[in-house]
Amino acid sequence: MSTKPTLLPPKPGFLLLEVVYGLVSRDCRGMGICKIIKASSSLVGTTANPYGSSMAWGGIGEEGRFELLVLRDTVSEEQWARRFANGKFVTEEAFRAMSLT
Repeated sequence: MSTKPTLLPPKPGFLLLEVVYGLVSRDCRGMGICKIIKASSSLVGTTANPYGSSMAWGGIGEEGRFELLVLRDTVSEEQWARRFANGKFVTEEAFRAMSLT
């Protein structure tokens, strides 16, 4: 029997995602979002990733906007201080979302 907690989406229709930080134009280095990948709950550990990625829930919120709810425990203290200064996500350039349709 697993002791790992069951992860349930915080809102209907939200998916578990891995957020890779950095800039596409800089080979995933710098301040921004390089890519977002659909993840599995089996990838979520109890320790933060010291590198440039973390886990988050993502989906369309009540106001029709995309929301990204970062799982704090998957972000190292260094990355949190660097990327989420003053409670805001810090970027150097806009993240270009690509449509699948």
